[in-house]
Amino acid sequence: LKASSGNKYWNLLNGYLLPEFADEAVHCMTHQEIEAWCNRLLSSGGKAGKGLSPKTVSDALSVLRSILAFAVKKGMTVSCDAESIHIKRPPKEMRVLTRGEQERLCRYLYANLDIYHIGILLCLFTGLRLGELCALCWGDVSFSDHTIHVHQTMQRIQDRNGTGWKTKIVVTTPKSPCSVRTIPVPDLLLHLIAPFRSSPTRYVLSDDRHPFVEPRTMQNRFKRVLKQS
Repeated sequence: LKASSGNKYWNLLNGYLLPEFADEAVHCMTHQEIEAWCNRLLSSGGKAGKGLSPKTVSDALSVLRSILAFAVKKGMTVSCDAESIHIKRPPKEMRVLTRGEQERLCRYLYANLDIYHIGILLCLFTGLRLGELCALCWGDVSFSDHTIHVHQTMQRIQDRNGTGWKTKIVVTTPKSPCSVRTIPVPDLLLHLIAPFRSSPTRYVLSDDRHPFVEPRTMQNRFKRVLKQS
């Protein structure tokens, strides 16, 4: 597992599963009990007691199903595998830029070029994920072939080896093997980023003050750019 996935399962286990089921034998767990637990998480779960999102509850239920499936593999008797319990997740509407908004955004970025605005343009014209953008090195950009090779991603994850709620930046392979890919880059975009070109091992999103830019920083900068444009 990737470290980020391990942290996710660890937090779901300790935050929601163990407080409820730590002392209960798997052969005693019932459909009604698990369903009631899910409903409590939806209505009053979380630190504030205002309820958890359907996705978080669905993720916690998925971990419980995996535990019960593991118990079966170990020869234990399980009274309910929780496969018939489902969490309704309303579709989330995606905000998409209109053509006019895209043109206004690009005009603003072209007129105020820096490493952050270059990053936004790269995402807009290549479909790069945010973590992939932040992990992109100049050696991954081919000016001769007019392509970008994507083979790693950057993310900030919880550091469970330390004390407290410390985090750290990690650069790993993308989320799935098919995410390793080579993307064609428009000539205009290559012309815009060429003046920022640096050594092959240096991150594209870097300057004399910042050796790299993390995804959260890019998210905040993008929100600011949207307001300004």
